[in-house]
Amino acid sequence: MGTEKKHWAKEVVRRTKQRDDIANSRFIQKKINRLLANIAKANATIIDFQLQLIDYWSYANSDALAQRVATLIAEKEKTNQSNAQIASSAPITTTTTAPSAITTSNVYKDPVRETVDRIESQILDYIYKNTSHVKKMFLSRIQLAKNEMEEFKS
Repeated sequence: MGTEKKHWAKEVVRRTKQRDDIANSRFIQKKINRLLANIAKANATIIDFQLQLIDYWSYANSDALAQRVATLIAEKEKTNQSNAQIASSAPITTTTTAPSAITTSNVYKDPVRETVDRIESQILDYIYKNTSHVKKMFLSRIQLAKNEMEEFKS
């Protein structure tokens, strides 16, 4: 509002102690740059935490996954051994079966990725809910500045 409508909010004038357009524009630009730098820093921190979370879940679940695979292989071997024993003791018969038209597709879903996605969405919800007061605060500041401008004009 300051550069477009030649009205500076009382907050800006109070901080710069002048109504000079150049000084106030510099002050506002410095504040905007600082805010953008803080946002970029927070974004980098969030990305770093996401990578650490993915690494942690990959490591933590790789051990559990290896144990599950070993258990499945052991069960499969037991099943194959028992089937071989049954087949060797059963009489040989010839039967013809029709080929099955039903095919099942086994879609493998990465449990690590699903868990990380779920945690990321919970974190984003938390950030959104707990930073909504900042949005309200700045909207009220903008409204206050507009009201001050209307008061100044009349």
